[in-house]
Amino acid sequence: YIPSYLRENLGLNPTTVLLTNMLALVVLVALLPVFGWLADRYGRKKIMAFSTVTFAIVSIPAFMLLKIEGLVFIIIAQIMIAIAQSASNAVTAVAITELFPTNVRYTCGAISYNLAYMTLGGTAPFIATYLVNATGFDLSPGFLLAIVGVISTLFIIGLPETYQRSLQKQD
Repeated sequence: YIPSYLRENLGLNPTTVLLTNMLALVVLVALLPVFGWLADRYGRKKIMAFSTVTFAIVSIPAFMLLKIEGLVFIIIAQIMIAIAQSASNAVTAVAITELFPTNVRYTCGAISYNLAYMTLGGTAPFIATYLVNATGFDLSPGFLLAIVGVISTLFIIGLPETYQRSLQKQD
């Protein structure tokens, strides 16, 4: 959503938008092995909780930074969100896979991930755009992301830790 936000709400040209987004994605990709290693060492739940708590904390300030004139602030804002997203991306597939018994692991993991992504991730840009248009408040997407971070943290608290659990056939 941020590239659309930068173009539509802040009036940045597409080249600048793509450049800032690319820099944030480079940071995101560079951090994937770091968060993967941390998840293998300290657990999936801790990295997932780091991600969701970070989203809850940095989303509103990141959207505030996006509104400050200057490319540096836009890059910093996107990197703040990229750090939280990188932690999530590094462990999501593994954590989902480890939650299910071997005989249903692939099916249950695929269905649960794709249903959640379709209903929540797929509608997020639409909802963010709607909130900005309906309220006239440019920080609405930051609040939405922060609220989702808080709710996700509550769900993660209830998840079992899976990183030291055997992946052998479970009944």
